[in-house]
Amino acid sequence: MSLREPSGAECLAVFKKTDSIMEPRIIDFLTAFIDSGGSATVAVTELSKSYVSLAQMVNLLADWMVQLGMEPAKIQELIENHYYNLVVKHFDPKKADKIFTIEGKVPDWLGGLVENHKWRKMIYELAEEYPDCLMLTFTVKLIAESGFQGEITGVATASQQLEVFSGVLNTGITNIIAAEASNDIDDLIKELSSIVKYGEHSFLYSINLLSYLAESPYGGSMASRIKQEIIKSTGDENIMDIVVMNFAVSCAPMNSQAVHAMSSMLSKKQLNPADITILYKLYQFGQPTDKIPTVNLLREPIFLDLLIASLFSKSPKINLDHKSKYIYLLAYSVSVFEDWKISSGNGNYTRTVLCSDDLNATLGAVEKVTEILWKKGSGRELMQEVEVVFECLRTPVVSFGVTKWVEEVVQDDSFYDRSTEPTPIPFLLLDEVVNLHPLQHEHVFKLLKKLFLYGFASLSTHAKLDLEKVIVDRLIHLICSDFVIPVVDFFASCLKDRSADISIIRYFLFQLLDLIAPPFSEQFLHSLQPLCTDESLSDALRLKASENFDIQTLVDRIDFVS
Repeated sequence: MSLREPSGAECLAVFKKTDSIMEPRIIDFLTAFIDSGGSATVAVTELSKSYVSLAQMVNLLADWMVQLGMEPAKIQELIENHYYNLVVKHFDPKKADKIFTIEGKVPDWLGGLVENHKWRKMIYELAEEYPDCLMLTFTVKLIAESGFQGEITGVATASQQLEVFSGVLNTGITNIIAAEASNDIDDLIKELSSIVKYGEHSFLYSINLLSYLAESPYGGSMASRIKQEIIKSTGDENIMDIVVMNFAVSCAPMNSQAVHAMSSMLSKKQLNPADITILYKLYQFGQPTDKIPTVNLLREPIFLDLLIASLFSKSPKINLDHKSKYIYLLAYSVSVFEDWKISSGNGNYTRTVLCSDDLNATLGAVEKVTEILWKKGSGRELMQEVEVVFECLRTPVVSFGVTKWVEEVVQDDSFYDRSTEPTPIPFLLLDEVVNLHPLQHEHVFKLLKKLFLYGFASLSTHAKLDLEKVIVDRLIHLICSDFVIPVVDFFASCLKDRSADISIIRYFLFQLLDLIAPPFSEQFLHSLQPLCTDESLSDALRLKASENFDIQTLVDRIDFVS
């Protein structure tokens, strides 16, 4: 009950409302009415007059629909969707906030609403539209406490409550760490980023926490990657503030000159010789090590992307007088290791390790490859230096940069007018990257998917099919390097969407079948099933199975699974 008993007139007004006898607190109003001197006969009369049995008519209509053959689940969904739309359309936040005043406690029905996925979804939608509604804010908190914080991503209210946001952040980070497929990880990071960057307070809190985890034994590289992906997803807005904020929560002391030079370039998403020169001088080893800024500043993802794009381009725009500075900063950022410890005296962090053992080797590899790519291009002249390039590809940053260069070269239709090799050299470079760096398989795979679906409008049909076979061969090479399921799933999706010529999909399937042998995992069979059960491929597959017992076994298992 509320703190004040309703008057007899107020109770009578409630009785006159449509179907008031169905209200959960009607007994309280009846008691208050009689206690105030009201007549029980009057109460019964008014309740009878106002009763039109809307709920009972809905139930009766639902029973008729069941008798007419409609599924009960469909009927329930239809009714719930109608109520959902009504609530969203007519929701009044002021009236909603009065619920707690009237009830004097948390309504009993709120617990049932929280347990239902559809009504939780409705609360999220309303909370987005009415972020200042106290009832919705409390309900979102109740949902989080009930263990459903994983659903709350993107809700404005979640970022305004520390307890709720902490739960959402914890669940998001845990899900990312537990995910196995790279696509799942990318989707989860994007989902988490959407709520983290909702406000300055949530962003700073998250970056601070992830920085702490990245520097602890518990988070490591995964926490660092999540933080970097969140920063990359912020776009162009307030990038200077974001860089300063991110650096401020680092354990390393801030170098204002380095931060200003970095912020100047990142705010414009463009490198310039003046700021590059400033950073180059600051990171030289000829000075006391305590004067050298932390390497983490150079590891800003946007900055690294700009460096790689500038150096590994088929048409570089870097001034040759400054090329060595770009190369030095890139090599320094990926090869130098440092460690910081907190001082017991003043509580400040001091650098205890600054290791540059791999700097010269990395520097030499980047210099050699960029020089070759800039001067030799992508044709026959490159073949003369391919052994040198292959050797330098052992350096991870070189292989990553070469992949970027390949992406730019092979998307130029004019490249194929000059190329005479059955397999152009840039594609052979991708094979070597796959051989050397398992962690870059996903990066190469995304490039090959993009090329496979690119179109190449200026090529003839025959030339286009030949090029697609070259790309398929690279994807088969990925499978041989233990990157199986994503590639098979990709071709299954191409078959479903009919986004590729059926002859190319058949070519892939036969190439794959020639490689594999039992035993086959359930996950592999599930991914391969769409390719083996499609009518356009079934005849050719049966012929292939009749020639190979292992393939016949595979087909039989897929038939059993399906």
